[in-house]
Amino acid sequence: MKKIETTADGWDCVPELMEVVHLIKDLDSDLYEIEYCQRIGELRDIVAWIQKDLTMALERLNDIDTDREFITVTEPD
Repeated sequence: MKKIETTADGWDCVPELMEVVHLIKDLDSDLYEIEYCQRIGELRDIVAWIQKDLTMALERLNDIDTDREFITVTEPD
């Protein structure tokens, strides 16, 4: 496992992971429409948008090198 030192204490040191979060959050409006029965869009469009965002999220997740360990270090004064 590769050890990577970073000053970041969150997951922002893995930009691909942040992309996945944004893709999943993009589903919020579609999920709201489905969950609260606000039928605004067409079924085929909603399904296509959800499929696109989930597919892209899975592709980004597959691209992430999980053989890394991030170690938070403090910057020298």
